[in-house]
Amino acid sequence: MLGGCGYRYHGFDCEEGGQALRRAFAEHDANLPAYRAQARQFLALLDPEHEANVRTYTGAIEALFNRT
Repeated sequence: MLGGCGYRYHGFDCEEGGQALRRAFAEHDANLPAYRAQARQFLALLDPEHEANVRTYTGAIEALFNRT
């Protein structure tokens, strides 16, 4: 599960995986607008132009060039 998106189960637990699949089958369509909103919100965090990402990359590049 990425950023709270999706249907997760731990490791290779097939029973827990089956429960996650049943939950997805039962709930996904009814919760689709919220699921999409949550997925969009998470994916926005991965955008290379997202402010936090720009700051992080800028800091890393500056640190690289400031090495002596």
